[in-house]
This record gives sequence, structure tokens and C-alpha cells, in this order.
Amino acid sequence: MSVRIAAAAEEQTAVASGMKQNIDSINVTAGATEARGGEISRAGTDVAAQAHALSRLVQQFKI
Repeated sequence: MSVRIAAAAEEQTAVASGMKQNIDSINVTAGATEARGGEISRAGTDVAAQAHALSRLVQQFKI
């Protein structure tokens, strides 16, 4: 009986360790996603500014 309990405890420890690794991986991925989101936001702002500047330049050529 105690052998079964010990085996079950080892199995639970292994499962918990795997879960911790998966959670750590998710945290790393979430951090990277957040950083990329900031980069995308800044790029969007830059594109909007360039589009506005281009629009002003194009208006100069209207007849």
C-alpha cells in the first residue's frame, strides 16, 4: 500500500513539475507578446504620422 502511495506521490510531483514548466513558458510568451504589442503600437503611430504628412504633400499638388 505504501508503495502505491509513494508511486502516486511521485507521479503527482512529476505532473506538478510539468505544469510549472508550462506556466513558466506561458509567462515568457506573454511577456514577449506584450513587448511585440508595444512595438506594433509604435509602428502604427509612425505609419499614421507618415500618412498624415503624405496627405499634406499630396494636397500641395491639387489643381
